[in-house]
Amino acid sequence: MDKVEAKCSGVLDAVCCALERMDQEYCQLSHYDYQQISSTKGQNSAAELKFLERPIAYEFYHQLRCLIEQRVVDFGGAIVQGEVNKGYQHIFDTGRIPDFIIHVKGKDQLNLAVVEFKLTTNPRGYGEDFEKLVEFKNKLSYRHLIEVILLVPTSRGGRDQNPLEKAIDDVQQLDDRQKDGHRIDVLFFDLGKWKVVKRSSIRKKRGKRGLNRVLLRRSLG
Repeated sequence: MDKVEAKCSGVLDAVCCALERMDQEYCQLSHYDYQQISSTKGQNSAAELKFLERPIAYEFYHQLRCLIEQRVVDFGGAIVQGEVNKGYQHIFDTGRIPDFIIHVKGKDQLNLAVVEFKLTTNPRGYGEDFEKLVEFKNKLSYRHLIEVILLVPTSRGGRDQNPLEKAIDDVQQLDDRQKDGHRIDVLFFDLGKWKVVKRSSIRKKRGKRGLNRVLLRRSLG
């Protein structure tokens, strides 16, 4: 068993292992901007590396399944499923579709984890994810609530705040800081370094939609 495999014990470590095993080839998108190509006649048409949430999430799903099937991680019979719309079970007032759930189907006592992904280019989505995670805890007793924040590298020479520092700041604004709140583990995955660069956690009792407006004003400001 190699060093990566040796770390894969527990849900958080398994998620980190799957993230760091992702193949960049399947996550990065084409860097050509065809509008720019037409306007510059092909000169300087290459833009910065482009990422979207879905291709990264799909590659994560593949790697986590491989870890389970190779028995590098053992979730006690639980499997990972993606984008399950729980509306058909009439549990929530509206359909809730998490990015991933790790569970044993039909056994609520074995609901292990809910995992959400969000790019730092969409900070308004953090609060919505946290609300969804807490709802799955309250109504279905999922044990682990996990938010994966994908740190998008800033353009070269830019004066933007460091993406990790900004993401930490944005997440902390949504922390209820109450001991009786539900724990949400936050993993910061750097798309430039291609590794988890920080783990942290916050506490949430219920959603704070108003804070999403704060993040919106900051993103526009």
